[in-house]
Amino acid sequence: MTAYGWRAMVLLSGAIVAGSSMAAEVEYEVRGGMQYSDNVLRTATDEIDTSAGVVGLRLQGGRKTGRLQFGVSGDVAYNDYFESGVDSEVVGNMFADSSYDFIPDSFRWDLDGSFVQIRESLLRPAAPGNRDDVLTLSTGPTLQFRFGDSFEGQLEARFTRADYSERAFDSDTLGARLVVGRAMSERSLVGVGVSFDNVTYDSQLGLGSIDFDRREAFVRFQASGARTTLNLDAGIAEAQGDQVDDRGLLARLEATRRLTPFITGFVSYVQEYPTSEASALTPADAIDGGEIGDGSILTAAPRVSKRAEAGLRLERPRTSAQFSYTYTRETGLLLATGDRAVDGFRVNVGRALTPRSRAGVFAAYTQEDVGASSLSVDEKSYGAELSLTFGRNLGLDLRVEKRDRSGDVAADGYSELTGGIFLRYGRITGSAGGGTVTPTAYLPR
Repeated sequence: MTAYGWRAMVLLSGAIVAGSSMAAEVEYEVRGGMQYSDNVLRTATDEIDTSAGVVGLRLQGGRKTGRLQFGVSGDVAYNDYFESGVDSEVVGNMFADSSYDFIPDSFRWDLDGSFVQIRESLLRPAAPGNRDDVLTLSTGPTLQFRFGDSFEGQLEARFTRADYSERAFDSDTLGARLVVGRAMSERSLVGVGVSFDNVTYDSQLGLGSIDFDRREAFVRFQASGARTTLNLDAGIAEAQGDQVDDRGLLARLEATRRLTPFITGFVSYVQEYPTSEASALTPADAIDGGEIGDGSILTAAPRVSKRAEAGLRLERPRTSAQFSYTYTRETGLLLATGDRAVDGFRVNVGRALTPRSRAGVFAAYTQEDVGASSLSVDEKSYGAELSLTFGRNLGLDLRVEKRDRSGDVAADGYSELTGGIFLRYGRITGSAGGGTVTPTAYLPR
Protein backbone atom coordinates (compact mmCIF):
# COMPACT_ATOMS: atom_id res chain seq x y z
CA MET A 1 0.00 0.00 0.00
CA THR A 2 1.46 3.36 -1.01
CA ALA A 3 1.76 6.29 1.36
CA TYR A 4 -0.77 8.03 -0.87
CA GLY A 5 -3.25 5.23 -0.31
CA TRP A 6 -2.89 5.48 3.44
CA ARG A 7 -3.42 9.24 3.40
CA ALA A 8 -6.51 8.80 1.25
CA MET A 9 -7.98 6.18 3.52
CA VAL A 10 -7.28 8.15 6.70
CA LEU A 11 -8.85 11.29 5.21
CA LEU A 12 -12.00 9.64 3.92
CA SER A 13 -12.49 7.25 6.83
CA GLY A 14 -12.03 10.06 9.33
CA ALA A 15 -14.57 12.28 7.60
CA ILE A 16 -17.04 9.46 7.21
CA VAL A 17 -16.77 8.19 10.77
CA ALA A 18 -17.20 11.75 12.04
CA GLY A 19 -20.29 12.12 9.92
CA SER A 20 -21.68 8.74 10.84
CA SER A 21 -21.54 9.55 14.54
CA MET A 22 -24.19 12.19 13.90
CA ALA A 23 -26.92 9.78 12.91
CA ALA A 24 -27.97 6.25 13.69
CA GLU A 25 -28.89 5.73 10.04
CA VAL A 26 -25.30 4.71 9.22
CA GLU A 27 -24.74 0.99 9.67
CA TYR A 28 -21.35 -0.71 9.92
CA GLU A 29 -19.56 -4.04 9.87
CA VAL A 30 -16.04 -4.66 11.18
CA ARG A 31 -14.43 -7.82 9.79
CA GLY A 32 -11.36 -9.94 10.33
CA GLY A 33 -10.26 -13.25 8.90
CA MET A 34 -8.08 -15.21 6.50
CA GLN A 35 -8.03 -15.61 2.74
CA TYR A 36 -6.06 -17.78 0.30
CA SER A 37 -5.16 -17.48 -3.37
CA ASP A 38 -3.27 -19.98 -5.53
CA ASN A 39 -2.18 -17.18 -7.93
CA VAL A 40 -2.34 -13.91 -6.05
CA LEU A 41 -0.50 -11.86 -8.71
CA ARG A 42 -2.69 -13.34 -11.47
CA THR A 43 0.17 -14.22 -13.80
CA ALA A 44 0.41 -16.80 -16.58
CA THR A 45 3.68 -18.23 -15.20
CA ASP A 46 5.60 -18.26 -11.91
CA GLU A 47 2.35 -18.37 -9.93
CA ILE A 48 2.54 -17.40 -6.26
CA ASP A 49 0.14 -18.99 -3.79
CA THR A 50 -0.28 -17.30 -0.45
CA SER A 51 -2.60 -16.72 2.45
CA ALA A 52 -3.29 -13.33 4.00
CA GLY A 53 -4.67 -11.89 7.18
CA VAL A 54 -7.54 -9.49 6.57
CA VAL A 55 -9.14 -6.71 8.60
CA GLY A 56 -11.81 -4.51 7.10
CA LEU A 57 -14.66 -2.07 7.51
CA ARG A 58 -17.94 -1.67 5.67
CA LEU A 59 -20.28 1.35 6.00
CA GLN A 60 -23.71 2.04 4.54
CA GLY A 61 -26.40 4.62 5.19
CA GLY A 62 -26.91 8.32 5.81
CA ARG A 63 -29.34 11.07 6.71
CA LYS A 64 -31.87 12.13 4.07
CA THR A 65 -33.84 14.75 6.00
CA GLY A 66 -33.06 18.04 7.71
CA ARG A 67 -30.69 20.83 6.79
CA LEU A 68 -27.62 18.61 6.99
CA GLN A 69 -27.91 15.53 4.79
CA PHE A 70 -25.26 12.96 3.92
CA GLY A 71 -24.77 9.46 2.60
CA VAL A 72 -21.91 7.02 2.83
CA SER A 73 -21.01 3.71 1.25
CA GLY A 74 -17.68 2.00 1.87
CA ASP A 75 -16.05 -1.41 1.69
CA VAL A 76 -12.31 -1.46 2.46
CA ALA A 77 -9.91 -4.07 3.81
CA TYR A 78 -6.24 -4.33 4.68
CA ASN A 79 -4.64 -7.48 3.28
CA ASP A 80 -1.38 -8.59 4.93
CA TYR A 81 0.01 -11.32 2.63
CA PHE A 82 2.15 -13.99 4.27
CA GLU A 83 4.33 -14.48 1.17
CA SER A 84 7.34 -12.13 1.43
CA GLY A 85 7.26 -11.36 -2.30
CA VAL A 86 3.77 -9.80 -2.14
CA ASP A 87 3.36 -6.39 -0.55
CA SER A 88 0.50 -5.74 1.85
CA GLU A 89 -2.23 -3.49 0.48
CA VAL A 90 -5.57 -1.83 1.06
CA VAL A 91 -8.31 -3.01 -1.31
CA GLY A 92 -11.76 -1.46 -1.72
CA ASN A 93 -13.63 1.80 -2.16
CA MET A 94 -15.25 4.57 -0.16
CA PHE A 95 -17.90 7.12 -1.19
CA ALA A 96 -19.50 10.00 0.70
CA ASP A 97 -21.81 12.85 -0.26
CA SER A 98 -23.18 15.66 1.90
CA SER A 99 -25.07 18.94 1.68
CA TYR A 100 -26.12 21.71 4.04
CA ASP A 101 -29.15 23.93 3.37
CA PHE A 102 -28.26 27.46 4.44
CA ILE A 103 -31.63 28.58 3.06
CA PRO A 104 -34.00 25.61 2.61
CA ASP A 105 -35.04 25.07 -1.02
CA SER A 106 -32.95 28.07 -2.10
CA PHE A 107 -29.25 27.81 -1.22
CA ARG A 108 -27.16 24.82 -0.19
CA TRP A 109 -23.51 23.78 -0.16
CA ASP A 110 -22.42 20.33 -1.37
CA LEU A 111 -19.33 18.35 -0.43
CA ASP A 112 -18.64 14.94 -2.00
CA GLY A 113 -15.65 12.63 -1.80
CA SER A 114 -14.55 9.23 -3.04
CA PHE A 115 -11.68 6.78 -2.89
CA VAL A 116 -11.56 4.08 -5.56
CA GLN A 117 -9.00 1.74 -7.10
CA ILE A 118 -8.67 1.24 -10.84
CA ARG A 119 -6.13 -0.69 -12.90
CA GLU A 120 -2.94 1.22 -13.57
CA SER A 121 -2.25 -0.89 -16.68
CA LEU A 122 -5.16 -2.10 -18.81
CA LEU A 123 -2.88 -4.81 -20.21
CA ARG A 124 -2.92 -6.65 -16.86
CA PRO A 125 -5.74 -7.82 -14.56
CA ALA A 126 -6.49 -6.16 -11.23
CA ALA A 127 -3.93 -7.56 -8.78
CA PRO A 128 -1.39 -6.42 -6.17
CA GLY A 129 0.98 -4.04 -7.95
CA ASN A 130 -1.58 -2.99 -10.58
CA ARG A 131 -3.89 -0.73 -8.61
CA ASP A 132 -4.09 3.03 -9.02
CA ASP A 133 -5.63 4.77 -6.00
CA VAL A 134 -7.88 7.67 -7.01
CA LEU A 135 -8.92 10.24 -4.42
CA THR A 136 -11.54 12.79 -5.49
CA LEU A 137 -13.05 15.73 -3.63
CA SER A 138 -15.79 17.97 -5.06
CA THR A 139 -17.45 20.99 -3.46
CA GLY A 140 -19.53 24.02 -4.36
CA PRO A 141 -22.85 25.86 -3.98
CA THR A 142 -26.25 25.15 -5.50
CA LEU A 143 -28.88 27.87 -5.96
CA GLN A 144 -32.54 27.07 -6.58
CA PHE A 145 -35.10 29.65 -7.68
CA ARG A 146 -38.68 29.80 -8.98
CA PHE A 147 -40.55 31.84 -11.60
CA GLY A 148 -44.20 31.78 -10.64
CA ASP A 149 -45.95 28.51 -9.82
CA SER A 150 -44.50 26.25 -12.53
CA PHE A 151 -41.08 27.47 -13.67
CA GLU A 152 -37.98 26.73 -11.65
CA GLY A 153 -34.22 26.90 -12.09
CA GLN A 154 -31.03 25.54 -10.59
CA LEU A 155 -27.53 26.99 -10.80
CA GLU A 156 -24.60 25.04 -9.42
CA ALA A 157 -20.85 25.59 -9.37
CA ARG A 158 -18.28 22.91 -8.56
CA PHE A 159 -14.57 22.67 -7.92
CA THR A 160 -13.24 19.12 -8.16
CA ARG A 161 -9.79 17.84 -7.30
CA ALA A 162 -8.70 14.40 -8.53
CA ASP A 163 -5.44 12.75 -7.36
CA TYR A 164 -4.02 9.53 -8.84
CA SER A 165 -1.39 7.61 -6.88
CA GLU A 166 0.47 6.18 -9.88
CA ARG A 167 -0.21 8.08 -13.09
CA ALA A 168 0.16 11.77 -13.97
CA PHE A 169 -3.59 12.38 -14.22
CA ASP A 170 -3.91 14.71 -11.20
CA SER A 171 -6.25 17.54 -12.17
CA ASP A 172 -8.50 20.41 -11.13
CA THR A 173 -11.95 20.83 -12.69
CA LEU A 174 -13.87 24.08 -12.31
CA GLY A 175 -17.39 23.98 -13.68
CA ALA A 176 -20.91 25.40 -13.60
CA ARG A 177 -24.32 24.20 -14.76
CA LEU A 178 -27.60 26.07 -15.23
CA VAL A 179 -30.94 24.32 -15.78
CA VAL A 180 -34.29 26.10 -16.22
CA GLY A 181 -37.46 24.08 -16.52
CA ARG A 182 -41.20 23.85 -16.12
CA ALA A 183 -42.78 21.48 -13.64
CA MET A 184 -45.49 19.65 -15.56
CA SER A 185 -46.68 18.04 -12.33
CA GLU A 186 -45.33 17.22 -8.90
CA ARG A 187 -43.37 14.32 -10.43
CA SER A 188 -42.28 15.59 -13.87
CA LEU A 189 -40.16 18.39 -15.29
CA VAL A 190 -39.14 19.58 -18.77
CA GLY A 191 -36.27 22.02 -19.11
CA VAL A 192 -33.13 23.19 -20.89
CA GLY A 193 -29.62 23.46 -19.57
CA VAL A 194 -26.05 24.49 -20.30
CA SER A 195 -22.80 23.61 -18.59
CA PHE A 196 -19.13 24.54 -18.78
CA ASP A 197 -16.09 22.77 -17.30
CA ASN A 198 -12.42 23.72 -17.43
CA VAL A 199 -9.99 20.84 -16.80
CA THR A 200 -6.34 21.56 -15.99
CA TYR A 201 -3.65 18.98 -15.20
CA ASP A 202 -0.70 19.27 -12.86
CA SER A 203 1.51 17.57 -15.44
CA GLN A 204 1.55 18.27 -19.19
CA LEU A 205 3.98 15.47 -19.99
CA GLY A 206 1.60 12.70 -21.04
CA LEU A 207 -1.03 12.22 -23.72
CA GLY A 208 -3.59 11.64 -20.97
CA SER A 209 -3.12 15.05 -19.38
CA ILE A 210 -4.03 17.68 -21.96
CA ASP A 211 -5.91 20.73 -20.65
CA PHE A 212 -9.31 21.27 -22.26
CA ASP A 213 -12.72 22.92 -21.89
CA ARG A 214 -16.02 21.04 -22.08
CA ARG A 215 -19.28 22.73 -23.06
CA GLU A 216 -22.74 21.18 -23.09
CA ALA A 217 -26.23 22.30 -24.15
CA PHE A 218 -29.14 19.95 -23.53
CA VAL A 219 -32.82 19.44 -22.91
CA ARG A 220 -33.87 17.69 -19.71
CA PHE A 221 -36.87 15.51 -19.00
CA GLN A 222 -37.61 13.95 -15.61
CA ALA A 223 -40.62 11.87 -14.63
CA SER A 224 -41.45 9.66 -11.69
CA GLY A 225 -44.55 7.51 -11.53
CA ALA A 226 -45.88 4.64 -9.47
CA ARG A 227 -44.02 2.09 -11.63
CA THR A 228 -41.65 4.08 -13.85
CA THR A 229 -38.84 6.60 -13.35
CA LEU A 230 -37.07 8.41 -16.19
CA ASN A 231 -34.22 10.93 -16.17
CA LEU A 232 -32.90 12.15 -19.52
CA ASP A 233 -30.44 14.80 -20.68
CA ALA A 234 -29.95 14.97 -24.47
CA GLY A 235 -28.12 17.55 -26.54
CA ILE A 236 -24.74 18.47 -27.96
CA ALA A 237 -21.30 18.82 -26.40
CA GLU A 238 -17.82 19.87 -27.41
CA ALA A 239 -14.28 19.46 -26.08
CA GLN A 240 -11.76 22.14 -27.01
CA GLY A 241 -8.12 22.68 -26.17
CA ASP A 242 -4.72 23.37 -27.71
CA GLN A 243 -4.60 19.86 -29.18
CA VAL A 244 -8.25 18.89 -29.45
CA ASP A 245 -11.41 20.26 -31.06
CA ASP A 246 -14.31 17.82 -31.20
CA ARG A 247 -18.12 17.99 -31.12
CA GLY A 248 -20.71 15.29 -30.70
CA LEU A 249 -23.95 14.10 -29.16
CA LEU A 250 -24.61 14.24 -25.43
CA ALA A 251 -26.88 11.72 -23.76
CA ARG A 252 -27.47 10.73 -20.16
CA LEU A 253 -30.36 8.35 -19.58
CA GLU A 254 -31.50 6.45 -16.50
CA ALA A 255 -34.81 4.58 -16.47
CA THR A 256 -36.45 1.94 -14.29
CA ARG A 257 -39.73 0.09 -14.69
CA ARG A 258 -41.41 -2.17 -12.15
CA LEU A 259 -42.59 -5.05 -14.34
CA THR A 260 -44.19 -7.08 -11.55
CA PRO A 261 -44.48 -6.59 -7.78
CA PHE A 262 -41.07 -8.32 -7.45
CA ILE A 263 -39.21 -7.65 -10.72
CA THR A 264 -37.75 -4.32 -11.85
CA GLY A 265 -36.10 -3.61 -15.18
CA PHE A 266 -33.45 -0.91 -15.54
CA VAL A 267 -31.57 0.69 -18.40
CA SER A 268 -29.02 3.47 -18.66
CA TYR A 269 -26.93 5.09 -21.36
CA VAL A 270 -24.26 7.78 -21.20
CA GLN A 271 -22.39 9.42 -24.08
CA GLU A 272 -20.17 12.34 -23.11
CA TYR A 273 -16.72 13.87 -22.92
CA PRO A 274 -15.84 12.88 -19.34
CA THR A 275 -13.53 14.93 -17.16
CA SER A 276 -10.58 13.44 -15.31
CA GLU A 277 -12.46 12.57 -12.13
CA ALA A 278 -15.17 10.56 -13.93
CA SER A 279 -13.66 7.22 -12.88
CA ALA A 280 -13.94 8.09 -9.21
CA LEU A 281 -17.22 9.97 -8.79
CA THR A 282 -19.92 7.36 -9.23
CA PRO A 283 -23.70 7.61 -9.71
CA ALA A 284 -25.86 8.13 -6.64
CA ASP A 285 -26.83 4.45 -6.52
CA ALA A 286 -23.33 3.65 -5.26
CA ILE A 287 -24.18 5.57 -2.10
CA ASP A 288 -27.42 3.61 -1.89
CA GLY A 289 -25.64 0.27 -2.14
CA GLY A 290 -25.50 -0.33 -5.88
CA GLU A 291 -22.62 -2.00 -7.68
CA ILE A 292 -19.88 0.29 -8.99
CA GLY A 293 -18.14 -2.06 -11.39
CA ASP A 294 -14.67 -1.54 -12.88
CA GLY A 295 -13.97 2.18 -13.24
CA SER A 296 -10.65 1.70 -15.08
CA ILE A 297 -10.07 4.22 -17.84
CA LEU A 298 -8.18 4.29 -21.12
CA THR A 299 -6.76 7.73 -20.42
CA ALA A 300 -7.73 10.66 -18.25
CA ALA A 301 -9.03 12.97 -20.99
CA PRO A 302 -9.98 14.20 -23.46
CA ARG A 303 -11.93 11.24 -24.81
CA VAL A 304 -15.42 10.17 -25.86
CA SER A 305 -17.02 7.73 -23.45
CA LYS A 306 -20.11 5.62 -24.16
CA ARG A 307 -21.61 3.31 -21.56
CA ALA A 308 -24.84 1.32 -21.73
CA GLU A 309 -26.37 -0.98 -19.11
CA ALA A 310 -29.56 -3.02 -19.03
CA GLY A 311 -30.82 -5.65 -16.64
CA LEU A 312 -33.42 -7.11 -14.35
CA ARG A 313 -33.60 -7.07 -10.55
CA LEU A 314 -35.65 -9.46 -8.41
CA GLU A 315 -36.50 -8.66 -4.80
CA ARG A 316 -38.60 -11.09 -2.79
CA PRO A 317 -38.81 -11.54 0.98
CA ARG A 318 -36.25 -14.38 0.95
CA THR A 319 -34.74 -14.27 -2.54
CA SER A 320 -32.92 -11.57 -4.48
CA ALA A 321 -31.27 -11.72 -7.89
CA GLN A 322 -29.86 -9.47 -10.57
CA PHE A 323 -28.81 -9.94 -14.18
CA SER A 324 -27.08 -7.15 -16.06
CA TYR A 325 -25.27 -6.45 -19.31
CA THR A 326 -22.89 -3.51 -19.72
CA TYR A 327 -21.14 -2.09 -22.75
CA THR A 328 -18.36 0.48 -22.50
CA ARG A 329 -16.52 2.21 -25.32
CA GLU A 330 -13.78 4.82 -24.90
CA THR A 331 -12.19 6.65 -27.83
CA GLY A 332 -9.26 8.97 -27.26
CA LEU A 333 -9.41 12.24 -29.15
CA LEU A 334 -5.65 12.18 -29.60
CA LEU A 335 -4.54 9.65 -32.21
CA ALA A 336 -1.96 7.87 -30.05
CA THR A 337 -4.40 7.14 -27.20
CA GLY A 338 -6.43 4.63 -29.24
CA ASP A 339 -9.70 3.14 -28.07
CA ARG A 340 -11.11 0.50 -25.73
CA ALA A 341 -14.29 -1.60 -25.73
CA VAL A 342 -15.65 -3.77 -22.91
CA ASP A 343 -18.66 -6.10 -22.89
CA GLY A 344 -19.74 -7.58 -19.57
CA PHE A 345 -22.41 -9.91 -18.22
CA ARG A 346 -23.08 -10.50 -14.53
CA VAL A 347 -25.63 -12.52 -12.61
CA ASN A 348 -25.95 -13.10 -8.87
CA VAL A 349 -28.60 -14.80 -6.79
CA GLY A 350 -29.06 -14.73 -3.02
CA ARG A 351 -31.37 -16.76 -0.82
CA ALA A 352 -32.17 -16.55 2.89
CA LEU A 353 -31.93 -20.16 4.05
CA THR A 354 -33.06 -19.39 7.59
CA PRO A 355 -33.57 -16.15 9.55
CA ARG A 356 -29.86 -16.37 10.46
CA SER A 357 -28.24 -17.70 7.29
CA ARG A 358 -28.00 -16.58 3.68
CA ALA A 359 -26.31 -18.12 0.63
CA GLY A 360 -25.46 -16.68 -2.75
CA VAL A 361 -23.97 -17.67 -6.10
CA PHE A 362 -22.55 -15.36 -8.76
CA ALA A 363 -20.96 -15.45 -12.20
CA ALA A 364 -19.49 -12.87 -14.57
CA TYR A 365 -18.04 -12.71 -18.06
CA THR A 366 -16.05 -9.83 -19.55
CA GLN A 367 -14.54 -9.30 -22.98
CA GLU A 368 -12.10 -6.41 -23.30
CA ASP A 369 -10.36 -5.02 -26.40
CA VAL A 370 -7.72 -2.29 -26.23
CA GLY A 371 -7.04 -1.08 -29.75
CA ALA A 372 -3.76 0.78 -29.26
CA SER A 373 -2.07 -2.38 -27.94
CA SER A 374 -4.09 -4.95 -29.93
CA LEU A 375 -5.05 -6.59 -26.62
CA SER A 376 -8.12 -8.81 -26.62
CA VAL A 377 -8.96 -10.86 -23.52
CA ASP A 378 -11.88 -12.82 -22.11
CA GLU A 379 -12.31 -13.21 -18.35
CA LYS A 380 -14.74 -15.49 -16.52
CA SER A 381 -15.44 -15.74 -12.81
CA TYR A 382 -17.91 -17.64 -10.69
CA GLY A 383 -18.30 -18.54 -7.05
CA ALA A 384 -20.44 -18.93 -3.98
CA GLU A 385 -20.75 -17.37 -0.56
CA LEU A 386 -22.42 -18.14 2.75
CA SER A 387 -23.27 -15.75 5.57
CA LEU A 388 -24.19 -16.93 9.07
CA THR A 389 -25.41 -14.71 11.92
CA PHE A 390 -25.04 -15.44 15.65
CA GLY A 391 -27.08 -13.16 17.84
CA ARG A 392 -27.70 -9.59 16.71
CA ASN A 393 -24.26 -8.34 15.65
CA LEU A 394 -21.90 -11.31 15.34
CA GLY A 395 -21.56 -13.34 12.17
CA LEU A 396 -19.36 -15.50 9.93
CA ASP A 397 -18.87 -15.18 6.15
CA LEU A 398 -17.34 -17.74 3.79
CA ARG A 399 -16.56 -17.18 0.11
CA VAL A 400 -14.91 -19.08 -2.75
CA GLU A 401 -14.26 -17.82 -6.29
CA LYS A 402 -12.69 -19.19 -9.49
CA ARG A 403 -11.31 -16.88 -12.19
CA ASP A 404 -9.99 -17.65 -15.67
CA ARG A 405 -8.59 -15.20 -18.21
CA SER A 406 -7.44 -15.94 -21.75
CA GLY A 407 -6.13 -13.79 -24.60
CA ASP A 408 -4.51 -13.81 -28.01
CA VAL A 409 -1.13 -14.22 -26.29
CA ALA A 410 -0.54 -16.86 -23.61
CA ALA A 411 1.03 -14.28 -21.31
CA ASP A 412 -2.30 -12.40 -21.18
CA GLY A 413 -4.06 -15.25 -19.37
CA TYR A 414 -4.19 -16.60 -15.85
CA SER A 415 -6.19 -18.93 -13.63
CA GLU A 416 -6.92 -18.36 -9.94
CA LEU A 417 -8.79 -20.11 -7.16
CA THR A 418 -9.36 -18.02 -4.05
CA GLY A 419 -11.38 -18.27 -0.87
CA GLY A 420 -11.73 -16.81 2.57
CA ILE A 421 -13.39 -16.97 5.96
CA PHE A 422 -14.24 -13.80 7.90
CA LEU A 423 -15.67 -13.07 11.33
CA ARG A 424 -17.75 -9.89 11.42
CA TYR A 425 -19.21 -7.63 14.10
CA GLY A 426 -21.97 -5.16 13.32
CA ARG A 427 -24.90 -5.28 10.96
CA ILE A 428 -25.87 -3.87 7.58
CA THR A 429 -29.45 -4.73 6.64
CA GLY A 430 -30.20 -5.95 3.14
CA SER A 431 -27.69 -6.98 0.49
CA ALA A 432 -26.43 -4.83 -2.36
CA GLY A 433 -26.29 -6.03 -5.91
CA GLY A 434 -29.09 -8.56 -5.82
CA GLY A 435 -27.67 -11.28 -3.64
CA THR A 436 -24.05 -10.59 -2.76
CA VAL A 437 -23.55 -11.35 0.90
CA THR A 438 -19.79 -10.85 1.25
CA PRO A 439 -18.18 -7.54 0.27
CA THR A 440 -15.76 -7.99 -2.62
CA ALA A 441 -13.09 -5.89 -0.93
CA TYR A 442 -12.07 -8.88 1.14
CA LEU A 443 -10.85 -10.84 -1.87
CA PRO A 444 -8.58 -9.47 -4.63
CA ARG A 445 -10.69 -8.27 -7.56
